[in-house]
Amino acid sequence: MFEKQVLSRQFADSLEKVGTEFWAWRMSNSREFSTSLGQYKYNDLLDSYSYQKLVENKVALFSFTM
Repeated sequence: MFEKQVLSRQFADSLEKVGTEFWAWRMSNSREFSTSLGQYKYNDLLDSYSYQKLVENKVALFSFTM
């Protein structure tokens, strides 16, 4: 029982960490979206939709699943 609770807590901690890291990435990558939510850290930058940026985004997104 105790072992199951420890594993459950470790999973929850890992899930929270991934969620936090993804949200930070999302805000830095979707600058206009983050500005619309009231986060002005990236307010001076525009989103990029170049092919190279889309490939970089794909690689970054797959890194969150591993």
